[in-house]
Amino acid sequence: MVVSCGTCYDQLLDYRFEDIFPGCRIVDIHEYLLAKGITLPAHAAGYLYHDPCHSPMKLQGPMKTVKALLGPNVLKNERCCGEGGTLGVTRPTSARRSVSARKRNCARTSRAASFAGSGRAVRRRRPT
Repeated sequence: MVVSCGTCYDQLLDYRFEDIFPGCRIVDIHEYLLAKGITLPAHAAGYLYHDPCHSPMKLQGPMKTVKALLGPNVLKNERCCGEGGTLGVTRPTSARRSVSARKRNCARTSRAASFAGSGRAVRRRRPT
């Protein structure tokens, strides 16, 4: 089973995936693409990558996987995306500030994220 969500990956493991689907395994989409030799051309401006709180990448370090997929010019963004869990609902002001700060950091690079909410947040919110 190929998954893109770290939380889903972890939950499937907790549900005894091997017992439910004998002979099957779970793999993250990024690691699957890398194993199949599918990569993107390096971007001249580079990429800014944020690893989510629940990383789906389990076989090796997320930055190693991302650099293998996108090329060596990848910077790690440590800022919270403001979209994980219930942060955007329970603390919307904090979430907006976090996203605004990330947008300022993203101005000169392309963005790469393994959590769909992170990309949605950056596209949806304008810097403050």
